[in-house]
Parts: sequence; C-alpha cells; structure tokens
Amino acid sequence: MAYTREVTNYDNLIAGPTYTTAVVPLAASQQVKRGDLIVAAVTVATGASANTIAASFSKNAAQCAPGNLYMIAAEDVTTGSGSAGKVLAYGAGYYNQDAVALTGDLTTNKLVLLQQGIVLVPVQSGEVTLPDED
Repeated sequence: MAYTREVTNYDNLIAGPTYTTAVVPLAASQQVKRGDLIVAAVTVATGASANTIAASFSKNAAQCAPGNLYMIAAEDVTTGSGSAGKVLAYGAGYYNQDAVALTGDLTTNKLVLLQQGIVLVPVQSGEVTLPDED
C-alpha cells in the first residue's frame, strides 16, 4: 500500500472564515507587511457632529481604541514619502492572534477588534507529519 500525499498550504494568518476583504487607501510613508494591523483613526471633538475619520489607513502603533476603524493587511505594501497608495485588507473574520501585529494588551485589543467582527483566536501549527511508507 502506497501513501498519497495531498498538500494544503497553511496560512498562518487566517484562522477561519474571512467575511470582509477590501482594497483601502493607505497613507504616504507607510511600510505595511501582511498581518499588520492598520487603522483609520477617528478624531473625537466636542459635539458628535465634529468627529472625523482619517481619509486613509496607517500602520497601527498603539493599543486598539474603541471608535477607530481597524483592518488587517493582506499583502506587503510600501508607499513613498509623498504618495499615498492602496492595500488589500481583511476586515471581519477569524485570524491567528499570534500572526496579527498588535501593540499593547492582548485582551483589550481582542475586545476592541471584536466590535468590528475581527475575531483573534489562538491556533495550532498547520504542519503534519506523515508516516513512512515502509
């Protein structure tokens, strides 16, 4: 009896269904890698009508905060100092918490991202050892 080897490429980032993908604007002077958390920050001012959201996404460098819009970069993109770009990004779905670049407390980040349907979960390695044919 011979074994047949079937291969599925393991994606360390995706941990389940991905419900949202979109090409979004990326600010100038950004170096984003697949798995980086990106943010379109919301500026809260006095009076609800004065709140504004950033016109583009940037690489997140702080703990997640309620009210900001977050996505996860699906590709590597670098923008120049004077030119903005675009990046394919994931939104709502299930992702490996160890593969998403986060800053700050994991529990707080997970709860804030959950508000947008981004679920971070622990996952196992996708490597499988097959028995020898002998």
